[in-house]
Amino acid sequence: ISSPCEIEMANGIKFLALPWINKSNYDESIKAIQSSTAEYAIGHLEIAGFQVLRGVKHEEGTDPSLFSKFEHVYSGHFHCKQTDKNISYLGTPYQITFGDVNERKGFHVFDTDTRVMEFIPNKNRMFYVLRYNDKDEDPMKIDFSEYKNKFVKIIVETKTKPYIFDRFMDSLYGAQVANLTVAEEQNSDILSVDKVDASLDTVSIINNEIDGMQEVQNKEKLKKIIHELYIESLSSQET
Repeated sequence: ISSPCEIEMANGIKFLALPWINKSNYDESIKAIQSSTAEYAIGHLEIAGFQVLRGVKHEEGTDPSLFSKFEHVYSGHFHCKQTDKNISYLGTPYQITFGDVNERKGFHVFDTDTRVMEFIPNKNRMFYVLRYNDKDEDPMKIDFSEYKNKFVKIIVETKTKPYIFDRFMDSLYGAQVANLTVAEEQNSDILSVDKVDASLDTVSIINNEIDGMQEVQNKEKLKKIIHELYIESLSSQET
């Protein structure tokens, strides 16, 4: 939708449906929020204080206090499932990147009798992170067929038997994975202090590094700059 509107559902429950608020509809949207008699609001919102990416807060955007009148507010847009007070970001219904490996994904159904938003987990996964260690376990004792048409990242922790690793990789390719990448942990002095978690998304890895920088005084400001540059780079790739 491009303009706010109220939707009446069963049992007389009203939802205020909001568009992505921008310059062209800002005044209209704010007026609708202030004057609405709906119990609930739903939209594609940018609300300050919520995580746009896991570990990265969106410091700008709409003041959350503007929505305090509603029983609950449900929003899309930010991909992390999260709730603070009466505002919930529902997250994406499915995995999009390796950063989603540890995120709960699924669908939501609002019950107009109980007024409960039910979360229905999506059991289908697209991204998997496997840790390879042929010293302490047998890496061949997995069901390779599970990874057919999936995106798989292998983190090599210990590789003492190259021929087993070759069999392992051949089995994954034989299972017809959609994409396969390998990250080998090195024994350098740098990585022995802080090993990079390859299951994290790019921004989260950078944020972890910033958190460990004692010389950086305003870490949140630096994270914001990095996030803006990252979003800008993604936008330039789409055009």
